[in-house]
Amino acid sequence: MLGARYKKALEVREKKAKEARVKRFVNKRSKMHWGMYELESGEQMECTYTTVNITVNHVTALVDITYRYKCSSKSAEYYFPMCEVGNLKSMSVTWKQGSASTPLEVMTGSLYEQTDDGITRPWVPENEPEQDDDETKSLLGSWFGSSPPPPKKEKEKRFFYFFGTSPGLTSLEVDRDIIVNVQYVTKCKTERAKYEDKDLIVFYQPLTIFSHSPNRWNIRFEMPDFIRRIRPRLTSQKLWADITGKRASVHLQDDYRLPLEDEAVVLLIELGEPIEPRCADPVALFIFATFIGLMLWFSLTKDLH
Repeated sequence: MLGARYKKALEVREKKAKEARVKRFVNKRSKMHWGMYELESGEQMECTYTTVNITVNHVTALVDITYRYKCSSKSAEYYFPMCEVGNLKSMSVTWKQGSASTPLEVMTGSLYEQTDDGITRPWVPENEPEQDDDETKSLLGSWFGSSPPPPKKEKEKRFFYFFGTSPGLTSLEVDRDIIVNVQYVTKCKTERAKYEDKDLIVFYQPLTIFSHSPNRWNIRFEMPDFIRRIRPRLTSQKLWADITGKRASVHLQDDYRLPLEDEAVVLLIELGEPIEPRCADPVALFIFATFIGLMLWFSLTKDLH
């Protein structure tokens, strides 16, 4: 009875937590831009395929994302929400429209901010950003070589974007795919493990920068010490880690797609001696094997008596 009541209460809590995540996600997405948009109508172009390659080397993560968009207009504008990716150190954006042999070219762009009324405009140092965190300071510092002025006390989250301005975006070929590749480097955080005297490396990958759950993930870790364990902070995410010494790879379970309403994938990396599988007591194994043998002997010989 108590077990059933606990299980039901757990299901109710998980349902409420999921509903809260979905509500928060929908509210956030309604305010931000991401991806390729038709210039005249403002309609978002369909993203048909997304590949994500991530390499985490100790506390530095290199993220390589390739988007494929179905071109539905001769002119477009591109937004990448830089404010979502965490402690951003560097970023590059390349793109192309053409055959597989067509090389990617650098997409020129500038830093845009989004005002409270939803309008985006070029960010200039005189405009004080209202976000007081290391991620924004690092982001703006990488573009302007210095940190922004001190934020106001009363603040609301601001959105900052890489806004593509390449001339080729105004002379597109309709119904031909557009490929955009975004590479950026972020710094992982560390935090103290709950109930344990150890530090964890925290890798953060936002899901709000995708139009749909990515089709392919490739996540690798290379650490200076043995990797003891890797687990997602959100236990409902069906991920598993293949750990070999100081290297590891993280995979999604078969036929599982990460729901965007989770907002992010947060992986907790614990370093230390590997967790060795423990063998059962040899005496207990002998007793168990003897018991099984006797049961089989009695079942086979009972008809002979």
